[in-house]
Amino acid sequence: MFYYGNPGDIPVTGDWNGDGIDTIGVFRPTEGRFYLRNTNTQGVADMVFYFGNPGDIPVIGDWNNDGVDTIGLYRLSNRTFYLRNSNTQGVADLTFAYDQGTPVTPVAGDWDDDGDDTIGLVL
Repeated sequence: MFYYGNPGDIPVTGDWNGDGIDTIGVFRPTEGRFYLRNTNTQGVADMVFYFGNPGDIPVIGDWNNDGVDTIGLYRLSNRTFYLRNSNTQGVADLTFAYDQGTPVTPVAGDWDDDGDDTIGLVL
C-alpha cells in the first residue's frame, strides 16, 4: 500500500513502457494533466504531460497494438473521444464522436481479441 496523487485525481492503470506489467498513474482533471509511473511504488511520476481539458474523463488502452498502453480522453460536452498512440503531450492521433445521448462512462478493452483496445460506453 502506498500513496500516489492528490485528492480529486482520477486513478488510471496501464503498461506505460511495454514491459508486460500494468502500473499506476493519475489524471488530474482540474489541470488536464497525466502523471504516470513505471513501477507500483510511491514516488515521482516517470511521465508528466498535459493532454485534454479540465473535466475530461481518462480512458486507457493499447490503441495501435504495439504492446504499450497509452492515454485517451472522453469529453462529455461534445461526446468525443481523443486517443494518443504515445504517452506524451500533443494532438490526438484519433478523434471521433460517439453519442449515446445520456451521461455515460467510457471504458476500453480488447473486445474481439485482436490485440488492440477499442472504446465502449457504459450507459
